[in-house]
Amino acid sequence: MRGGTMLHRRWLWMSSHFMKGHSKWDNIKDTKFAAMVNKTKTAEQLMAKMKRIVRTGGPDPKFNKDLVQLQLEYRNANFSDDTFQRALKNVQLQPQKTSKVSVRGPSGSIFIIESESLSQKKLQDFLVTSSDKLGGGFQLSKNDYTRTFEEKGVIIVSAVRGDKTLSLDEMEEICIELNCDDVSEFKEDGEVFYELICVRNRFTPLLDAVKGQGFSVKYSTLELRPVDAIEIERDGIAKITELYQALRENENITQVYANIRPNSIPVRPLRVKSSS
Repeated sequence: MRGGTMLHRRWLWMSSHFMKGHSKWDNIKDTKFAAMVNKTKTAEQLMAKMKRIVRTGGPDPKFNKDLVQLQLEYRNANFSDDTFQRALKNVQLQPQKTSKVSVRGPSGSIFIIESESLSQKKLQDFLVTSSDKLGGGFQLSKNDYTRTFEEKGVIIVSAVRGDKTLSLDEMEEICIELNCDDVSEFKEDGEVFYELICVRNRFTPLLDAVKGQGFSVKYSTLELRPVDAIEIERDGIAKITELYQALRENENITQVYANIRPNSIPVRPLRVKSSS
């Protein structure tokens, strides 16, 4: 009793049970936060995919089958149809701004590097910094090299169809049957893929035929491909490989076009990004 007021002291014992509960609550918060981050990342990936699909086939699902498939992916990721429609509307309302920089490299190599999220200056700064880190060998150019490229249909499929992994010989036979211009094999994270190339006006029929034969299509779009692809000298291969590694680590890089023969470099300039 002090000054007419009775003071009560309560001891708080931090039992192992209490601490366990506290830890469990932290785990719940961490799990919820991780789920939120994962959902945000998924939304960004789906939006990027939608931009590519709309750019290739237009914004109307009636004429663009890839949009119908994308809507199913939205649903599978627990996004509502309203979310899909809002995203589609935003893609149509927002004009697509693409920064583009031309780069000259070893052995007469030319690279056209694009970004949909970096400004022209930031893209240039990134490429200059990357070149400096690699010890030079690359130079930004103001020249427009798009005339040395032509638009081709590009379809990337998994080598696994059903329960069988197809060999390159088997894939070449299929591509002859489907009237492809070219097919090449590459690996990404231990998984085997085939890249099919066709003339522009064969792109949609070929894509339908590939899907009809049960292939898992990982990527499909119209891309610039070199009219005359070049071979790279041995010392240049190492330099370009380092450049590609830097580009692969930057998620803001959207496209990389190069006048290099397929499979001349041991890695691709970008990771496989699903678009269909």
